[in-house]
Amino acid sequence: MRDSELVRNAYRLILGREPENETCLSLEFNDVYSLRKHFMQSEEFQSLLSDNTYMNHYYSITTFEEYDEFIELCKQYEKDQEALLKVCAEYILDPQPFFKLFGSMPYEGDPFSREYADWEFAFFEFLSGQKYFSGNEGAGMETEELSATLFYPCQSQIRSFERCAKFLKAIRPNAGDRVFEMGFGWGALLEALGRCGCRVAGLDVSKTLCEYVKRRLGDQNIEANLINGSFFAIEQVEGTFDCIIFESSFHHCADPVRLMNIVSKKLAVGGRLIFLDEPVYPVLDRPWGVTRYDGQALMAVRMQGWLEYGFRADFFEQMLQRAGLKLQAAHQQAVGTPVYEAVKILDQ
Repeated sequence: MRDSELVRNAYRLILGREPENETCLSLEFNDVYSLRKHFMQSEEFQSLLSDNTYMNHYYSITTFEEYDEFIELCKQYEKDQEALLKVCAEYILDPQPFFKLFGSMPYEGDPFSREYADWEFAFFEFLSGQKYFSGNEGAGMETEELSATLFYPCQSQIRSFERCAKFLKAIRPNAGDRVFEMGFGWGALLEALGRCGCRVAGLDVSKTLCEYVKRRLGDQNIEANLINGSFFAIEQVEGTFDCIIFESSFHHCADPVRLMNIVSKKLAVGGRLIFLDEPVYPVLDRPWGVTRYDGQALMAVRMQGWLEYGFRADFFEQMLQRAGLKLQAAHQQAVGTPVYEAVKILDQ
């Protein structure tokens, strides 16, 4: 069989790039599984495996004592972001000793099952050393007085605006589109979308940031329906949207499979679901869950109590399909990190 869109998606999701030319899309294959096998046995994919960035770390964390020593080191550099990132880049967690300490190996059944999700969540709390509280995701942002104009230092704000501009160019919003952002944070993207003439709305778990963004957008006469609540609060929002966006937020959800189905129902048919800077990788040791062992994720899990899930590309695509969504584009170079765009093709 031949299916140019399936082949294009295989390039994007497995090799992390676009095909060299249209001729590459004429590849023949028996079924989806043989197509994936073809790409995963390629020299390029094997090179990606051998060039795994985890191999470049200096220190492997194998005990909770070592984990806590790493956290104490991170605390020393909390106010120096550049130095903190360098520290994090040197550490990686070896999961096998922690599976043994946890007393259970990863669940190998259906990744869409409740049993799978429960195991990953329990393992997260084990590593975190605390009970999960969704309010943790907004912790560290409870400043009472935030400037209505300057939400980042000047140079960081410039980079933020540049990033927004590139992102908007990639996703091509239309004036009048009804757009909802899941976890809007400081509201930079909502502001940019509002200035483009979109009708914006969104939610965030931080009460302080909700109040800040309401004030900030209001000062610029941008109307926005902003909700303080968890991701699942979107279920109570009236109507459907032309576009729903996750920017570095979907991986903080405790039940991503359930959330995907709910979000799909809030999209109009033909509407787009867009993911910016989410941890979707061609290779992981499990379909999804606590599969990120890099220093930055480890710090966020134990020091801040944040969920830091990762998703294997093939599972991510299946999750979209099961929710009535089709991966339409992967703008790999749009903003320096992948932008995944899916379209709703049918009602649930």
